[in-house]
Amino acid sequence: MDVIEMAHKQNESLEESKLRGTGDISVRNLAANGPGNISSKDMILRADQIDLKNLDAQLDKHLSRVWSRNVESQRPTEAWEIDPSKLEIRYLVAQGTYGTIYRGTYDGKDVAVKLLDWGEDGSATVAETAALRASFKQEVAVWQKLDHPNVTSFVGASMGTSNLKIPSGNPTEGYTTLPSRACCVVLEFLPGGTLKNYLFRNRNKKLPFKVVIQLALQLARGLNYLHSKNIVHRDVKAENMLLDSSRNLKIADFGVARVEAQNPSDMTGETGTLNYMAPEVLDGKPYNRKCDVYSFGICLWETYCCDLPYMNLSFSEISSAVVRHHLRPDIPRCCPSSLANVMKKCWDGNPDRRPNMDEVVRLLEAIDTRKGGGMIPEVTELSHSSIVSNESPELPSWVKFLGEKNGDDDDDFELPSLAYWIENYKVDSQDLDVKSIVNNIVDSDVDKVSRILKGRFDSDVDVFRALKGCKIDLNESLVGQVLRRFSCEWKPAYGFFQWAKLEKRFSHTPDLYNLMVDNLGKTKKFDLMWELVEEMSKLEGYLSMVTISKVMRRYGKSAKYDDAINVFKNLPKYRMEMDVNALNILLDSLVKGGSVEHAENVYKEYKDCIAPSLNTFNILVHGWSKSRQIIKAKTSMNEMRSHGVAPDAITYTSLIEAYCHEKDFRNVDAMLEEMRRKNCPPNIITYTVVMNAYGKAKETSKALEIYEKMKQDGCVPDSSYYSSLINILGKAGRLEDSREVFEDMGKQGVAPDAYTYNTMITVAAHLSREEEALKLLYEMEKNQLKPSIDTYVPLLKMCCRLDRMKVLSFLLTHMFKNDVSMDLGIYALLIRGLCRNGKPQHACSIFEELVQRGFLPAHVTYMKLVEELKKKGLLKEKDRVEELMLQAKQQNTSDSSSSNV
Repeated sequence: MDVIEMAHKQNESLEESKLRGTGDISVRNLAANGPGNISSKDMILRADQIDLKNLDAQLDKHLSRVWSRNVESQRPTEAWEIDPSKLEIRYLVAQGTYGTIYRGTYDGKDVAVKLLDWGEDGSATVAETAALRASFKQEVAVWQKLDHPNVTSFVGASMGTSNLKIPSGNPTEGYTTLPSRACCVVLEFLPGGTLKNYLFRNRNKKLPFKVVIQLALQLARGLNYLHSKNIVHRDVKAENMLLDSSRNLKIADFGVARVEAQNPSDMTGETGTLNYMAPEVLDGKPYNRKCDVYSFGICLWETYCCDLPYMNLSFSEISSAVVRHHLRPDIPRCCPSSLANVMKKCWDGNPDRRPNMDEVVRLLEAIDTRKGGGMIPEVTELSHSSIVSNESPELPSWVKFLGEKNGDDDDDFELPSLAYWIENYKVDSQDLDVKSIVNNIVDSDVDKVSRILKGRFDSDVDVFRALKGCKIDLNESLVGQVLRRFSCEWKPAYGFFQWAKLEKRFSHTPDLYNLMVDNLGKTKKFDLMWELVEEMSKLEGYLSMVTISKVMRRYGKSAKYDDAINVFKNLPKYRMEMDVNALNILLDSLVKGGSVEHAENVYKEYKDCIAPSLNTFNILVHGWSKSRQIIKAKTSMNEMRSHGVAPDAITYTSLIEAYCHEKDFRNVDAMLEEMRRKNCPPNIITYTVVMNAYGKAKETSKALEIYEKMKQDGCVPDSSYYSSLINILGKAGRLEDSREVFEDMGKQGVAPDAYTYNTMITVAAHLSREEEALKLLYEMEKNQLKPSIDTYVPLLKMCCRLDRMKVLSFLLTHMFKNDVSMDLGIYALLIRGLCRNGKPQHACSIFEELVQRGFLPAHVTYMKLVEELKKKGLLKEKDRVEELMLQAKQQNTSDSSSSNV
């Protein structure tokens, strides 16, 4: 009877129906006749023709399922186990030999989810299943203890998880579920993708030598850490290395990793990927951690060449050639010998001659990656023909009109090369309405909240009411994003903050409290800010010098110097020490707020009870230099010497900057010489300041000569230096030269950062090169560099100047999606820009939105708009603007700093 029952279950597994007998109880007959059509004759079996060995195996596999479920129901919960209810699996990322990788979220954080079969498909015996699970538990137990910046962070795991909703490979199929329980490993998600894909993208231009060494060092340090924990990865390859958004490398995929055996003969068998396998592994001999060193050598070659090893050989040819003929990848002649030697040491055929990973790290750290010029344009090579003149107000050739032409068609255009990107933001050029832009963005919980918060509110209580019934899952990331989006609007930000705390019972972290404190200080709601600070003081561990520094800096920027000083004096009230660190924060806040005089007075008051530091004096010297009071700056410099503190490069650079403001280059050169005499050579910041000064003085040739002086002092250009050079060339009208410097930065081992992109965008926008400017913004997004207000200001000015209403709408949408809040300055910029270009009717909608958001327009902005409306004869609009201004004044008068929530 057991045999017939197993035959009826043939749909569960093909193995269970492979019974050999003459009774025709076969898969073929069952499929043809169906179990209900089997006759009693068919069910007569000859005992001597039943495969008893196969039957025993099948019974053993069924017992495995029952056994595992009983054991799993009784076992205690492990410390590393996740809560499956908090896991959301979104979409498939990759499939491999040892599992399937999905993108998802766990407890609101981006994660990668690796799913493996749990051994309940009947293919494993009880013993095999037990061994599988014991091995997995051991691997996870080791992995959870790993903590290194070059190893992928472990979030948690789950053994035998059931009822997971797994997205199907076909988007139209929705979700599917694993046929049985699964093993689930949750890791941090790294958005930069695999090292293999990064190398493939750079296969044509290759990587700068400095980048090669950086990536190699990160991999070497990660492997050295694993080996220090007696862990052998056994599958080191570019595909198993991941990059974060800053191009930091992290080792991933520990599917075949294991703790190194004390007896080398315990570790045998082909494990890994053929192209990267060490000869001893390919040959089936015992091996140890040195197999990882060999694989690292192959990865090092691959990173330098941006190519795959042994491309023209089959797997069998590779295996034979590596083991018997000592085949290794060809090292290019241009490869520096220092790097080539590391490769050769690592892939030595004798494991005992290969270095340990700690030695590899030292070898790589000793390599000098500094490169000389080659990218700095020579003065004689830059022709006057490269100067870009102002372009015609007519649309350039790359503009494509949408629909039929009419009188206002110059407002509606599309960049062919960027059209798909702009269209994804669903902008509408018919009316420049900031509120409608937000209403069209509803993709996530953040956007749902944003749509509500973009309404008009008389108080934070109204915000609280508007959010009632809003069904969203709150987490730290979401709350932080909303607070940043509305950082310039205290009512929606504070109302949301309180709603999340009181209505949703969400526990704000210290970072979120600090962000809200900063927002209230930015909008000058100081009473509310202090209420929040007092609340933080009652929560253990919440109030810190981070909070206090934000308060002091906001007072400083608002010219409330006495209030900032009182915060410092009241530190003991909050059980904080009035030490030199707190003093320096106060002095810096006062100086950056525009009052070095107040900073000097505070210093004199406390210098006898708080020993000043080098930073203390540097802040004062910088303050006096910035206000162009060189004599007082030198007095502060003498004061620091009297305290036994020697001036450093920052001190001298502040004085040099003061002379630069005066265009006193004779004294600049004298200070540079003094720095060298005092054994305090100028650094890259010093030279960048001097080069900027020459650029502002329109002495471009002198600015370019700075590079030679830098080389003499051994200074290596950084991203700030290149950005300044780009800015100088751009302002001289030499956009092509700016672009050449920008594109060559990577070859010199210096990656362009957000500041560099902002500089390039400013140059292109200033020269009305709109396609170039928008392409740069697109590149920033692709390279995962976060734009700031400085990114958008030149673009917005350009669009106002060139009547690009559709692109203006797109940019406002792009700003909002990137959590860049519109402050009073941006609104004023748009109003002035549109008025200047004869479009006061568009400026009216901006003005109305400005008032409705709770801002009080500057009188000069208001008068400019009224005058332009008069000139155009738009009297109805003029009356509306006057009415709005009166409303804004009344609103500002009645608007108190206290909250009613």
